[in-house]
Amino acid sequence: ADKNFGYGLVITKMFTHTVGIQGQILKGSLSDTPPENDSYQTNFFEHTLNLVFNVGGISFLKSEPKLSLQGFIGLGLNHFSSDYFRSDGSKSDHYDNPKAMEVAYPAGIVMKYKLPKSLTLELGYSLRGVNTDILDRYSFRTAGKDKYSYWSFGLSADIGKKEKDIEWENPLNTLYEDMAVMREKMAGLGGDKDNDGVADLYDKDNETQEGVAVDGSGRSLDVD
Repeated sequence: ADKNFGYGLVITKMFTHTVGIQGQILKGSLSDTPPENDSYQTNFFEHTLNLVFNVGGISFLKSEPKLSLQGFIGLGLNHFSSDYFRSDGSKSDHYDNPKAMEVAYPAGIVMKYKLPKSLTLELGYSLRGVNTDILDRYSFRTAGKDKYSYWSFGLSADIGKKEKDIEWENPLNTLYEDMAVMREKMAGLGGDKDNDGVADLYDKDNETQEGVAVDGSGRSLDVD
């Protein structure tokens, strides 16, 4: 197949760190020279709704990872218009209507790199099937359904008022924070800053003078 350029727009909403939905529109062209030195040209417009899986944002070394790997699968419609040309340049249409609309089912992966100011660089690969054998305007009895693939490079931006983007939050942070709180509590149980016999975790007054009688909360008692 020939290499052609296309463009698109993607809007993603993450519900959790790992799962979200995505609306995608794509416009481009396909061309090739099938057997017998004939050729075809297809222009298409595709829109799909995808389910997104964030599978690479967990980091054991960094609380805020810079790299993320996402996968997606989806379902939508492909609107296309195809022309088939003989080797002499004349058109040869095997079908009455060169325009059609068929179900499309994309799948792909995207590698993301987080930039400053809520910007992200993206490099992706997508394989997209279409529920027809005439996307290339040429039908093979044993070819099955047509499909095409592409590499993409893009720049995305976070929108909204949230202080943190859930897509880039490391789910291990919650575990690390809980462990830090537990360590602080354990340290408090073992410490007694003013040596009054009451652990700092429960001591309401950490500055009582040494030797002064205190109650169970570490407050000095008024003993005459």
